Amino acid sequence: MRKGRLYLILSGIIYGIVPVLTRIATAGGSDGATTVLLRSALGLPLLFILLKFRKTSLRLTKRELLAVTAIGAGGSAPAMVLLYAAYERSAVGVASMLHFTYPIVIVLICSLFFKERMPAIKWVGTGLAALGVLLSLDMKTDAIGASLAAVSGLFYAFFVIYMDKSGIDKMDYFKLTFYVCAIMTAAAFVMCMAGSGVKLPVTWWGWTAAAFVAVMTSLFAVPLFQAGVRYEGSTEAGILSMSEPVTGILVGAMILDEKVTLIGLVGCVLIGIGVILVEKS
Repeated sequence: MRKGRLYLILSGIIYGIVPVLTRIATAGGSDGATTVLLRSALGLPLLFILLKFRKTSLRLTKRELLAVTAIGAGGSAPAMVLLYAAYERSAVGVASMLHFTYPIVIVLICSLFFKERMPAIKWVGTGLAALGVLLSLDMKTDAIGASLAAVSGLFYAFFVIYMDKSGIDKMDYFKLTFYVCAIMTAAAFVMCMAGSGVKLPVTWWGWTAAAFVAVMTSLFAVPLFQAGVRYEGSTEAGILSMSEPVTGILVGAMILDEKVTLIGLVGCVLIGIGVILVEKS
């Protein structure tokens, strides 16, 4: 397996575990927007220390600043706020599945507007994965939670495509993550203030869960995903990251005791088959 594909699958698995920690953080008194704020803000000091240790320059060109602002404020921040809000209303696995409308959007946009050629086997893999997403809706959700998760996928599709097509993914992984986190911190704070304010966790386990979310995403999931986009491109990244919702369903069932139906499991299998077809093509 090529390393770029391995990075994307590992990133998806980590992202699939994060929703359970997010649910714990929100149960500890936080909410979706504040959890995103804490996730990005708590990761900044760790990333700064890491960049200094690696002696990586923090300077940005004007083009780079515009790009990281676009993907942070216009893509990643609203996508994560909406998704984390969906986690509060829906089963983790279902919200993750609905968020994964974004690989389908990426494939269609890149094929129609960027004229990327797609081998037939990739279309088959994408179709099976899309069917798997639909079958997963057999599990618990509600209309608002489903809508929030689906719209979050549209914002994330913009994030992935813009990062690939702008060339900003060529930046050092951790430097890019640092600036995306900085922009996300500011954007999430604005969203909190526009809503019900910043709701910090009121329990020690809520803070612990928020800290784990920050470490797992900032130091592992995000850099791995950005490295995967660099090596494989946005289309491949969108499809292979479907390891995330499968992980979300399994972890949600094991830790949160969320109901997993037979049809939902069939959906997971179809997504897995789709990922394998893409990986082998």
